[in-house]
Amino acid sequence: MDNHLFDHDFEPVRKIFEEGQLGLVLVDNNLQILRSNPNFFKIVGASPTEKMDSKRLLDIFLPEETSEREGTEQIFQKIFKGHLLVHKFEKRFSGPDNTYSWGNITLTSISKKDNSDLCLFMIQDITENKRSQQRLEELAHFDSLTGLP
Repeated sequence: MDNHLFDHDFEPVRKIFEEGQLGLVLVDNNLQILRSNPNFFKIVGASPTEKMDSKRLLDIFLPEETSEREGTEQIFQKIFKGHLLVHKFEKRFSGPDNTYSWGNITLTSISKKDNSDLCLFMIQDITENKRSQQRLEELAHFDSLTGLP
């Protein structure tokens, strides 16, 4: 990982990046992962021991070639070109043990000192909220007295 992304003047930012509750990833305009934090791996169900410097974000985030992957790549390019400042969406992830998690995702661009752009991928784990919502929907369509839907 490129430790020069945070110079000594930005120690508080480094601490937020490494220890914050959001999953965070910095990518270049080729969607190559430059830096990521432990919560990113936890939320998307990927292994933090994998070497990330040679991986593209979409290889972890959307591993299969789908229209969703193509659309997401187009959103990233709009952010890098300045056509979009921020983009937010929800995504379901499948873990290696057939479990799933949900993330609330925000994408935004960050300019470096050399005027090159990076994209910050932020993900908040909303799995418990989604499970509670699903349970409420099930209860709304279920008669507890008769046991019938």
